[in-house]
Amino acid sequence: MESQSKEVEELPTKSSEKSLEQLLDEEEEDVFDETYMGSIIDLIYQTWITNTFIKNLRMMIGCIQTYTVKQRKIDPNTICMREAKTMKDALMSSYPDYTTVLNLEGIEFPVTLKQITKFELLNDISINVFTERERGGKKDDGNIIIPLRLIKEKKEKHVNLLYLQESRRDDENVIGCFTWIKNLSRLIGSQLNKNYLCDRSCRFTSLTVLQRTLVLFILPNENDKWLSFRDHNKKKRLLFVIYAYLECILEKKTNDENISRFIYQHHKVFSAGYYIRCVYDKIISIYKSYRGEDCVWFVKELYDLAHRAKIIFDKNVTMAEFTSNVKWENFRNATHCHICERPFEEGDLRVRDHCHLTGRYRGPAHSRCNLHYQDTYVISIFFHYLAGYDAHFIIKDIANSFAGRVDVLPITKENYISFTKHVKDTVNFKWRTDCVKLRFVDSFKFLNTSLEKLVSYLDKSKLKIIRSEFSNLDAEDFDLLTRKGMFPYEYIDSVDKLNETSLPPRELFYSSLTDETASDDDYQHATNVRRRFCIGTLGDYSDLYIKTDVLLLVDVFENFRDTCIENYGLDPTYYYTLPGYTWDAMLKYTGIRFELLTDIDMVMFVERGIRGG
Repeated sequence: MESQSKEVEELPTKSSEKSLEQLLDEEEEDVFDETYMGSIIDLIYQTWITNTFIKNLRMMIGCIQTYTVKQRKIDPNTICMREAKTMKDALMSSYPDYTTVLNLEGIEFPVTLKQITKFELLNDISINVFTERERGGKKDDGNIIIPLRLIKEKKEKHVNLLYLQESRRDDENVIGCFTWIKNLSRLIGSQLNKNYLCDRSCRFTSLTVLQRTLVLFILPNENDKWLSFRDHNKKKRLLFVIYAYLECILEKKTNDENISRFIYQHHKVFSAGYYIRCVYDKIISIYKSYRGEDCVWFVKELYDLAHRAKIIFDKNVTMAEFTSNVKWENFRNATHCHICERPFEEGDLRVRDHCHLTGRYRGPAHSRCNLHYQDTYVISIFFHYLAGYDAHFIIKDIANSFAGRVDVLPITKENYISFTKHVKDTVNFKWRTDCVKLRFVDSFKFLNTSLEKLVSYLDKSKLKIIRSEFSNLDAEDFDLLTRKGMFPYEYIDSVDKLNETSLPPRELFYSSLTDETASDDDYQHATNVRRRFCIGTLGDYSDLYIKTDVLLLVDVFENFRDTCIENYGLDPTYYYTLPGYTWDAMLKYTGIRFELLTDIDMVMFVERGIRGG
């Protein structure tokens, strides 16, 4: 028989269970080239079907087959099958040539299992490999699918492969076949029930649960299964903390009243103020403000501050030697580490801990504690109600104004608990992690009420920062300044109105948010402030209003900070929320050790209980 074909392709149909290469003698197989156009089959000597192939064929549900190779060799075309866009997935013409979509630099052909890791790195892809085994080790019990290789991280491009071989023998003559698993759940699951299989945990579940559980479980090992307080760094005060405030004009929009949803106002930042609190050098602690039509100035200020802070963070002042025998005696006789507060055991290496910024001796410590007791390269920036308002104005400029990634801790797509900007060009190239991080935090997550109420809870003697900024005021004027002021937000709908030299009438101190107008008493207070502090324009009035709010926030939160450190020995400015701080305070205060789950079955049992199913 003589047959001529323009292209030879393998089609796994019911009438042709064996591939073309298995129909030819091995010697003829070496000569035949299926990619050569115009190849001629001169003679078919024999056809046969083995029981092994029929048994394996039942396991091919959900798979797309390519051609056979020896000794577990992977055909690159198998990987390309995931790119197929047509229903004829077995046809080579339905997916791209592997040389156009795959990076095969340094990969030897045929590709073996040992080269998969290198192949994954070159192509940003993840590959699982499954195989079949006899159930219970007996031929009569049927076969099951088991994982041969499972990835730790599932990439956007992911491929599941099935490896089949005609014999359990592991030698050069064993024929093996790799196929693409198009539907893993269909391959392994029952045909009577619609189940979904997670291709990493190999557990059946529903589609909804599968979508929720496509995560990598990294469980603690036996040596690291105890949870206790370890963040001793957070006992030290954070070196730099910034308190900030933004003010906006409320630009009115013209809309069709017949439309149910429309834009009522457009908020545009016209002023920003911040106070930097530095525990290392009080000279650095200062208030700054800016009035203009954008908030880029504020972002540039943070960028410059990050570079100035980097110089301080990198200081390494040598500790002065003890000049007194008493200090040496106290060091030798110390029974506890001043960092972890645990006793020194026999054999522990004891060292003298000191501040690298000043060289001041702090106390005796374990060597391991001393090595980890370092200043963190973080600057915390607090806004009151950051999540609901201020974050929307600055995050775009923070992300794009200078190099460095942004890490977001979201509540929703629009509201964030916190976000952190890594200032890339402050990296010390010797230690890649030592870049300055600008962490934006919401003070409302710690003190969840209005600033006016928070100030009312404080004694006047606790308002130290605002008193230092207005040190020339008498008691009456200071009370006038620290009372919550009034601002005509909705009246200021353009920057031109900031040049007006008088306050608007009381009726224009209206808020559509509360549907209220300023009371006579509040309006009189605003008038008294303007007259007493010799304010010329509404712009000057807004400058004083912002400065007062920022400094009051500083006093409120610094008082909260002092109280927390005094009672629990932890600085809350390291944390994102009050519950997070409370958790660490509990661990430190009680000294308790929790045993963590190390068994995936126990974790999944708890997960199912939490989700109610």
